[in-house]
Amino acid sequence: MSEDILHQIRITSRNHDVEMNEEKHNRALLLIEDMCYLMCDAPGGTGKTFLMSVVLATVRVRSNIAAAVASFGIAATLLEGCRTAHSALKLPLNLQTIEEPTCNITKNSAMAKVLSASKIIIWDECTMAHKRALEALNRTLKDLRNDSRCFGGAMILLSVRFPPNTASNSKIYGCRRNKRLPQIVQSMALCEETAADNKHESCIA
Repeated sequence: MSEDILHQIRITSRNHDVEMNEEKHNRALLLIEDMCYLMCDAPGGTGKTFLMSVVLATVRVRSNIAAAVASFGIAATLLEGCRTAHSALKLPLNLQTIEEPTCNITKNSAMAKVLSASKIIIWDECTMAHKRALEALNRTLKDLRNDSRCFGGAMILLSVRFPPNTASNSKIYGCRRNKRLPQIVQSMALCEETAADNKHESCIA
């Protein structure tokens, strides 16, 4: 984020000799604090799982809590300490019929403490979940954290993979462009496929 801000300043000022200072670093921190969630949008083979594994390991090696969930079991096995979203978040089975669903997590439960203390919450393959699952997590985190901000002020990383003609699929389209959730998003796109022999490197645009 700091490097992005520095790059923008260099471009707008047309001065590539501008260096990072405390003011620019503080500006990046403020933007991160105001950010509701991150979205990593990329096709298969570009390194989303590797990126999420690095994020989880970096947070945990600093003795902080990082929670990881996935929309289905196979995806959950690819990340350390990851569980399916329905299992970890206790999502209602009848999401489609509930107007304002919430997660079945009590404030004194172990999962409530994990979600309240997590520095980041990662949701892999979130486009495979119903959009109301995100709404349920949003309401639950607001309640658990006693914070009215989006997702209770928690840092959320959503790993997504939108197929072609996304606009024609109302369920997937509605998941990303959910009008009930504030549009405060920092979107990242892995744009180069990563070969198995690591000859190519993934890049973030």
